[in-house]
Amino acid sequence: MPQANTFTLLSALISGVVSGVLVALLNYWLTRKKTLAEIKFIEAQAEKIQRELNVDNISAAVAYKSAGSTERIIYDSNGRDIGFDFKGHKAQLWQRIDGVDRAISDYGLGELSPENGVLNIQRSNTEGRYEIWLQSYFFDSQVLPSIPRNDLISGQRGIRINFEAKAIGASHTLRVVLKNEKENRWLADDSRTISGNSWAPIRIYFQIPPEECRLRIDDLDVTDAPSSVQIRNLVVAERKS
Repeated sequence: MPQANTFTLLSALISGVVSGVLVALLNYWLTRKKTLAEIKFIEAQAEKIQRELNVDNISAAVAYKSAGSTERIIYDSNGRDIGFDFKGHKAQLWQRIDGVDRAISDYGLGELSPENGVLNIQRSNTEGRYEIWLQSYFFDSQVLPSIPRNDLISGQRGIRINFEAKAIGASHTLRVVLKNEKENRWLADDSRTISGNSWAPIRIYFQIPPEECRLRIDDLDVTDAPSSVQIRNLVVAERKS
């Protein structure tokens, strides 16, 4: 009888221990599953916030990043001799007055010096604007002088433009323009003021018709001369619907 009682007691203890372990494992599994779900939710929210904080034009970026879209790089200054890709011009500021476009400033004087992957615009006056044109675009293993018309795009064409810029000696405004030169018509433009001697990242999203165009960057609203503004790591990408 004592032996039977001992056996019964041990069985009860083992059963209790096993039950406790099973309950603990079940609780751990349920809690872990919930925790992983919470972590995934938090990470998704964090990524969403980060994307919004990194976008300069939220509405354009949302359209650009629409579901199922991909993109192709049509220009990347990294690793290239960019001296052949850009051309600078002195230019005036224009304004439409009484239905006629009229020059309202003198020419912006300057010099474009591409070196070691950096576009350096040295300004010798504060009037007008100095413009630089991108004249190399990569499409299907070809280098083209402009972004070609693309009738296969449904709706608007998305263009992303990234670069870094800094100013030395004065504040400069960089105006990014996409222009249909054949029709002398702007498709889109956006401006950024550059005022510090440290590289500032710039990201711009455009939604434009899928017609032929070229990229131009204007240097204007220069607060003092001589001074300069510099651009590097220029990337232009096209969203493919």
